[in-house]
Amino acid sequence: MKESFVVTASQDCTIKVWNLPESFTAKAKAGLVSSPEMLHAHVTERGHDKDINSVAISPNDKLIATGSQDRTAKLWSCPDCSLMGIFSGHTRGIWCVQFSPVDQVLATSSADGTVKLWGLHDFSCLKTFEGHDASVLKIVFVSRGTQLLSSGSDGLLKLWTIKTNECVKTLDGHEDKVWGLHCNKQDDMVVTASSDSCVILWKDVTEIELEEEQAKQEEQIMKDQELSNLLHERKYLKALGLAISLDRPHTVLTVIKVILKETNGKENLEKNILRLRKDQKESVLKFLVTWNTNSRNCHEAQAVLETLLKHEAPESLLQYEGIKAAVESLLPYTERHFQRLGRLLQASMFIDFMWQNMRLADVSKREEDESL
Repeated sequence: MKESFVVTASQDCTIKVWNLPESFTAKAKAGLVSSPEMLHAHVTERGHDKDINSVAISPNDKLIATGSQDRTAKLWSCPDCSLMGIFSGHTRGIWCVQFSPVDQVLATSSADGTVKLWGLHDFSCLKTFEGHDASVLKIVFVSRGTQLLSSGSDGLLKLWTIKTNECVKTLDGHEDKVWGLHCNKQDDMVVTASSDSCVILWKDVTEIELEEEQAKQEEQIMKDQELSNLLHERKYLKALGLAISLDRPHTVLTVIKVILKETNGKENLEKNILRLRKDQKESVLKFLVTWNTNSRNCHEAQAVLETLLKHEAPESLLQYEGIKAAVESLLPYTERHFQRLGRLLQASMFIDFMWQNMRLADVSKREEDESL
């Protein structure tokens, strides 16, 4: 509907253009209640071979688009309704047509579960969006024409980025077919209506999420700097607590490696581990299970594990969250590490044996040379 005319489409396969009287337009602008007025169709055109499900008017009021159960969409000039072209490509009926607010593009949605973008100049299909598992009933351009929002008969809404052809978000708020989908003029809110008898108002929170993400990154940078300062000041307990609170196993491992490199590192590690809270110890236990799977980090993992086994009573360890799974994961890798160390010890003993024999042989030879 526009200020001076209305376009309608029907199951009778026709489209009609109705002129609105100037008196009606003036009263509507003034917000006055007017009595019913008889309208007369300015143009009537049989547009499709089956029911027409959707009609849309271009932003400049010069074009009309229709979508039908006959699987085609058509482009008409306004207001004379002369046919300009046909969009063919959907395999089932078309439920909705929409003009882009910024480009010479038409969007269509179909019962075949796809959304398509068409060029208005050559009527070719520019993009196809696949992701719905059911009929796509409504579509609307959002984000200043850079994204599409679609609703399906499965009750889902999907947000598509046109440039990348990607579905960036799926919204699940309805339990039945979503027949109504409309965006406000500010382009920051959407209202949906469904067969489940619910109307939902959705708000665009993209900018809010971006601000939250930026704040989170800034906080992360500050905590990284704080952690670096704590390590530099050798405040290892606070460094461990901060790394555990950030849920960063690699950072916790780095702190433990720094502690072990110190003089009396093992004793310092025991002292700091034992001063952790129970929930922090549980986190470290979970981390060291992963460290223990890598031979590069198994020494640090075993050092922490030794501390817990030596200073925690079995009854206390059994109260740790995830202790059963941790033990089941630790046993096979720990056994493998000991086997590897055993082989290294044997190899070193063999080398030592060979070295001693070589020394004895050398001494014997020198004694023999001296006797001559």
